[in-house]
Amino acid sequence: SIKVCYLEREFSCSVCLYCPAVVIFWIERMAHLFYVAFVLFSVALSVQLSSARKLDEYDSVRSSSSSSAVNPSAITHAYPAETIPAFGLKSGRGTASYWKSNTIKWPKIISVLAKVVKIFRGRSSSRYSPKLSLLDALQSSGSDGYTILAQQATASLLNSYTVQGFVLSPDQVIDQFNAALDNPDNASAQAVNFAQLNSLV
Repeated sequence: SIKVCYLEREFSCSVCLYCPAVVIFWIERMAHLFYVAFVLFSVALSVQLSSARKLDEYDSVRSSSSSSAVNPSAITHAYPAETIPAFGLKSGRGTASYWKSNTIKWPKIISVLAKVVKIFRGRSSSRYSPKLSLLDALQSSGSDGYTILAQQATASLLNSYTVQGFVLSPDQVIDQFNAALDNPDNASAQAVNFAQLNSLV
């Protein structure tokens, strides 16, 4: 039977399988595949490192924060100084709906990819999936107490870093969140408290 040759487009014998040109052809193909894989790996690694750095910055700020509300002017965020939201204005810029649609306004020390169990710590790992991100929590449409609590607590945490005069510090948001994880009723009640505060921004 007639076979195809790499050089002449027809195989005359099985020796063509070992033709140097054929070998070079496959080496180039493999090299190209390895290059593509390397680029994809580098991009994924870069994203992971960026997220890790943001979490480290968050931990650093959290450890140095006091029990009083954090001064937004001391935090790096996306708002120009003259447009920082203020508590009590009821502008709508503190709700869970606002934060899920305006990720560009998030404080730079908190990544949208950050996990709920990593940020809230405490007993959160007993109630939430390790894969649940803060953005996932905001976008959730669930109606159970724990789901709503994660949604409203995330909004309150973002407000505590960006809103002038917000009544809770980041640590207080996290502490109240964990204290409400005993049962769904406590979670729902605390979610309502967070939602009320968020609505006043």
